[in-house]
Amino acid sequence: MRIFLLFFLLLFSGLLANSQVPFTLKANLQKEDLTSALAIHEDKVGKLEVSDLKQDFFTPITESNMGYSDSTFWVELPVKNPDSTSKKWYLVYESSVIDRIELYRKGEKQPLLILGDQVAFGNRSVDYRFPTFALEEKPKSETIYYLKIKSQSTIPIQIYAYSEIDLINFISSEQIVLGLYYGWMFVMVLYNLFLYISTRYKSYIFYVLFIWSFSFFQFILNGLGFQFLWPNSFYWANTSLLVFMIMATLTGSMFAANFLKSRQVFWLYRIYESIWVLGFILLVLSFFISYSISIKISTYYAGLVALLLIFNAIYAWKIDIKQAKIFSLAFGVFILGVILFSLKSTGVLPTNIYTSWTIQIGSALVVLLLSLGLADKINELSSDLKIRVDELGELNAKLNQSERRFRELFHGVGDIIFVLDSNWNFIDVNRAVTKHMGFKQDEVKGKNILEFIYKNKGINDTYNRIFVMEKLEELMETGTPVEFQSEFRQKYVMEPKELYLKLQFVELDEAKEILGTASVIIEDVLNRYIKSERISFGINNYLRNAEIFSQKLTSHISKFSDNDTALAVKTSLREIIINAIEHGNLNITFDEKTKAMTEGNYLSFIQQRQEDPRYRDKTVNIEYVLDTKKVAFRITDEGNGFDHKKTMETKLDKLNQDNIQHGRGIMMTKDVFDIIEYNDKGNQVSLVKYFR
Repeated sequence: MRIFLLFFLLLFSGLLANSQVPFTLKANLQKEDLTSALAIHEDKVGKLEVSDLKQDFFTPITESNMGYSDSTFWVELPVKNPDSTSKKWYLVYESSVIDRIELYRKGEKQPLLILGDQVAFGNRSVDYRFPTFALEEKPKSETIYYLKIKSQSTIPIQIYAYSEIDLINFISSEQIVLGLYYGWMFVMVLYNLFLYISTRYKSYIFYVLFIWSFSFFQFILNGLGFQFLWPNSFYWANTSLLVFMIMATLTGSMFAANFLKSRQVFWLYRIYESIWVLGFILLVLSFFISYSISIKISTYYAGLVALLLIFNAIYAWKIDIKQAKIFSLAFGVFILGVILFSLKSTGVLPTNIYTSWTIQIGSALVVLLLSLGLADKINELSSDLKIRVDELGELNAKLNQSERRFRELFHGVGDIIFVLDSNWNFIDVNRAVTKHMGFKQDEVKGKNILEFIYKNKGINDTYNRIFVMEKLEELMETGTPVEFQSEFRQKYVMEPKELYLKLQFVELDEAKEILGTASVIIEDVLNRYIKSERISFGINNYLRNAEIFSQKLTSHISKFSDNDTALAVKTSLREIIINAIEHGNLNITFDEKTKAMTEGNYLSFIQQRQEDPRYRDKTVNIEYVLDTKKVAFRITDEGNGFDHKKTMETKLDKLNQDNIQHGRGIMMTKDVFDIIEYNDKGNQVSLVKYFR
């Protein structure tokens, strides 16, 4: 008797507030119930404005739920901040199906914020299923707020205050609970659907439809449908609640009638059929009649069906139907939750934690218990399931073995093997990346391949990156494999690592990804026997040609000199070819180049010049001679030339001191080559490097 009395008092705990006390802010607000600080006024006509409100309009809260009403309700909330510092806090109105709620500050005619399911969800400053207002009170201040509430749904007066950290913690905990609840319901839908497919037992399909429709009803009632699925569909935000509420009631009664073998009792089954006809009529009418009328009828309809199920369970138990006991146990808690919810929605019971969450607890239990009640049919499948599980285990073992073999091959090869996504970020890479570049696998995964391109501080050192970007874009545009050489940075060695890359598209997990290999460049066998060579080229104005030809034309120098000399010649030659393309053929001034690179549109700027009829047909001529004593180059462009004497006379220290980026390529060349000669016009340079 004492337990029953305690439970009764808890249910009606929301009705105990009877006087208004100003709400005083404090540091920690862990779901502070504001009922004692609230006063309410019912505007039955709905024409009052905030400026019309007077103190004597309001009376203390005596009911926690106004039920269904056409009136507009004004709620007064005095707030006091006694501290000498401002305080930020959050006001949460715990009803996700309220149509419209406006927050005013006394003395101001315009609302601070308008929320509800008839207002776009994007208007909310806090991404939360309940209307939430972020507020801040000045030091030593007293403020009066007014909430204007209008809704066709039931109107609870359930308002709470939170501090920021407590609200975050509460939402996080609540999301975990809701996630577990909906995850459980989803798993049970799949589980019972599988059993229906296996057994064709009709109870399963009714059970699946009931769980699905009821879960969706709860999803909408909890405000998650409006938050995630239709944040701008105001009509469907209301109507969907009706539709799934009626569907859950219909499918639940269909399951009960089948599970309890009600068809065997003629008069009882006729009652069910009448209930179903009424439900289908309500389902159709919900799209046409007023929501305020339809929601009331649907709520009473759900309560009526709940009473029918209770009666059916008792009757089935009486006539000794085996399933009646488990049904009574399962649906007892659930039907209690439905009845409490109906009474809460109509205003008979207050809105509190017990009346708000009982239906979720009951539905989770009914899903569990009724699944146990259907277990007799599962026993018939046990032998088949055991065989399938054994087969699945064998298949899984084979898959694991196959995966281990693949991993051994993947990590065992000497070349770097990697997978990129469409944004050129590493998805996976084998252990060879540590061997060749010094980076661990985890240091590479998730990062962009361009982050590992070798570069110095100079402005011209971005061409290596541009060259790689062009190759990647070529792969993306054409879809055909690409191969190229490039310099990559190493973790522990400050010098570049030259690697040969092959990239191609592959289909993995229904996604288009890039499979790549990077290998160390192997010395050309002919390089061992070369004595001399002389070649001339005519190249167009693509910047990647500077990288390609500087690599090709210096690949044999190591035969006659050391690697440091070969690298220095290659770097200097690349800079000279770039100058011939940019400042020669494309007529790009130093200022134009600096501006384009600073603004980040250098590539598009270059492409415009390359397509310009004035420059697109111009070429750079490269003459190359190599023998045992020297390597020589003559680079000629078709531009207007430049004042090379001024640049040649400037010292590199002076360029660094003045922070001048341009001209460093020429100065670098001056340090590398023994002979540098320009023609008078400045569009041709001859370079000679003697081997020592």
